[in-house]
Amino acid sequence: MVDARHEDVNNVEGVAMLDNSSGDEKALPFDLGIRWDAGAPLPHLFQSEYRTFLTFYLYEQDPDWNGAYSASARIAIIEWRGCFGTMLGWPNDEALSGHRLWESGLKEVGYYGAAEVRNSSWIAEIEKGNSVHPQHKPERFAALRHYILLFHDSTFECLAEGYTITKVFMPRSEVLLQLAHRLIEG
Repeated sequence: MVDARHEDVNNVEGVAMLDNSSGDEKALPFDLGIRWDAGAPLPHLFQSEYRTFLTFYLYEQDPDWNGAYSASARIAIIEWRGCFGTMLGWPNDEALSGHRLWESGLKEVGYYGAAEVRNSSWIAEIEKGNSVHPQHKPERFAALRHYILLFHDSTFECLAEGYTITKVFMPRSEVLLQLAHRLIEG
């Protein structure tokens, strides 16, 4: 039997912990309200033109766990609302100091943390590129936020208007299948 307990955290809007009024691009520590497994979070990205999900193992134990082996695990699912673009891959934790924002605040975020990028050059780049569209609306890009999540073997970056976090306790294979179905069903 699959234990599929869900804990929804709806409309989570994190708050960057520092202010950046200088106008320079800067990665600021960001509290998502969850911690992922530092050793093997195994992030998976599911994305279509209309929906984006990121899932990974959490660093927390089920409070009802009795010590017996279970295929179920504490997993986070983040649905990125109004997602405009994502990247999942380089750098891993051993090459993180090579990230272009390392000296612009990412170093202070630390390994296995989250950041929000203020004055994002990525957002500026896509807004500029889209400005040739006859119905270009700069306010659409003003609503975007640039998030970075630092995992053990990869880094995730996302441009989105916000996110919703759901925590589940169930086998990872079931989570992945459910997310694939959610993308197919729209």
